[in-house]
Amino acid sequence: MKRLLLLLSLTPSLAIAWEDADLLSYIMQNNPVMQSHQQVVNEYTLSKTWMDRIKRGSTLVARATAGGSEFVDSSSTVFGGINISIPFSTENERRDRALKQLNRATASDELKSRILSDMSKLRQMEAELEAASIQIKFWRDKLEWTKKRIETGYAEQSELWDIGQKINAGKAAIAGLDINIKNQQHTLSRYAGNSWQVVLKYLNGKGELWA
Repeated sequence: MKRLLLLLSLTPSLAIAWEDADLLSYIMQNNPVMQSHQQVVNEYTLSKTWMDRIKRGSTLVARATAGGSEFVDSSSTVFGGINISIPFSTENERRDRALKQLNRATASDELKSRILSDMSKLRQMEAELEAASIQIKFWRDKLEWTKKRIETGYAEQSELWDIGQKINAGKAAIAGLDINIKNQQHTLSRYAGNSWQVVLKYLNGKGELWA
């Protein structure tokens, strides 16, 4: 037991350091779905002045007719002007904007839930990889120790076979976990839209989110 504890303390951490909060914040800011929702909310922002609101409800109109009129001696008559719709109440605007904000909040909660779930999966895989690496180092050290015992006649050759099998099984587990971790990193990175490469480098310890 003392030997195992010593190995655990001496084995360096294999997991790349990344912060959950920073990663979540960066992905939410760069996610194309959330950016689209925010753009819609911004477009439904209440106008600041009455003139802004009048401009939003105003349209240019023009019409041409043939034959003139009783007031104008001409073969054609042209009418032009501006249609102005003055919004005396902003109740509809408030309701529309509140609905857009609700839709954005709902989408945000759903996206956060998926991201946090995938982050948790990645953390679990990294922990399993670190545990497997610690275990395989233990068996390699035990292999060398057993070889010395065989040389002095205190162990049988069959013990080497058993340890070798455990080392091979550990290598296979590490290889599988490494593939799963890479796939999970790509899954998380894709949430960030066009900035997915930034996230991928960050998860691999090769860059910063806000460089």
